[in-house]
Amino acid sequence: MLRRASASVSSSVLRTLYFGCFQSLLHYGVLLWGNAVDSYRLLGMQKRAVRVVAGVGRHDSCRPLFRRLGILTLPGVFVLELLTTIHRSAGEFPHSGLLHEHGTRGREFLRPDRCRLAASQRLNINFLGSSLYNGLPGAFKALSHGKLKRRLKTILASSKLKKLYSLYEKLNRRIEKLEQAEVGSSSDSDYENAYELCGRYKAKAVQVYSRICQLEGKADHADRLIKRQFQYRGPGPVPITRALEKFVNKTRQFPNFRDVLQLVKKVNSDEGLGYNAAQVMTLAQDVFVKCGDELQRRRMHDERCAAYSYLPDNSTDPAENDPVLFEKLEKNRLAARSEKEVLAEFRARSEKEERQEEAIQATEDSDVVDSDDEVEEETHAEQFMDSEEEISYLGSVEERRQKSVEDSRPPSKKSKTAD
Repeated sequence: MLRRASASVSSSVLRTLYFGCFQSLLHYGVLLWGNAVDSYRLLGMQKRAVRVVAGVGRHDSCRPLFRRLGILTLPGVFVLELLTTIHRSAGEFPHSGLLHEHGTRGREFLRPDRCRLAASQRLNINFLGSSLYNGLPGAFKALSHGKLKRRLKTILASSKLKKLYSLYEKLNRRIEKLEQAEVGSSSDSDYENAYELCGRYKAKAVQVYSRICQLEGKADHADRLIKRQFQYRGPGPVPITRALEKFVNKTRQFPNFRDVLQLVKKVNSDEGLGYNAAQVMTLAQDVFVKCGDELQRRRMHDERCAAYSYLPDNSTDPAENDPVLFEKLEKNRLAARSEKEVLAEFRARSEKEERQEEAIQATEDSDVVDSDDEVEEETHAEQFMDSEEEISYLGSVEERRQKSVEDSRPPSKKSKTAD
């Protein structure tokens, strides 16, 4: 009935329907069968009903659901009815003070008749109820029936969580006080060092918080967004989006384009989506860009929340009480530029430097070429230029040739007549 009604009504209506049709039956005669051997079967049915009211799966833990919905489990219902019944008829049970006149601590305890066997004592309502009632504080025993029932219901619903939350707050207060204390210590003992004590309290606070998360059925990563399951809300068919979410949640890494392209190709072939090569490439590009944007946005939000977590709860902006600081921050805000402007300026400056380096390199290359040409011409001229020794040798050779020519020439007629 609850499952059929869950498709058309809200969770609050389902909760009311649960109390009217299921919880009321658990309270009926629970003192007679609440501690029976087969009572665990009814507890399983109660868990299934609570899962339907909460709208969760059949494998989800019911412990946080009972606390969130304010519903007592079957053992809790039995203990509540047993203690309220004993409290109403406490005067009918014999007390320890009737046996002696000594002012002992247990003189107000109930003393029911004992059974011969221990198994019978565990099943005896009077013995079990008296034992539980004796464990209650004296302030609880002095309450009226209605107040005691409300107080016990609150304790049975979240007794462990209240103690753990109280301890967690106490540890946080001590950590805050130690962080403001002096780090150095005049003694060499670690127990007198504020830094060492703060580290121990932090380790204890982490253990307590992990226990709280375990009882509440949630992860112990302090609800950080980057630790949660990734949900893709971009373009693409459902099989591809599911495969992408599974890949990111499994690897816990930023996927590259090659991984996304292979994933799209695999899903396209396995599911028979009918995309051609060009469509697969376009879809992979769109999915990769959108997935990167969502992962980047989630990481930036997580870093911002982690930075803000170091601020005290009632902290104020120092600039509100300091006009000089406020004026300086305003000047910085007006002088600040956007990320795109800074990147554009850096890109333009880089391109300008690259062009200058290319021009300098081209000038150096041209100078090197000109100097090489001049050296080559000088070398070529020197190859065909005679040295001084060669010139003197050629001069002596020319003189001897002229002298030999003159000696071989016949004498003239004038010289003969003179003779």
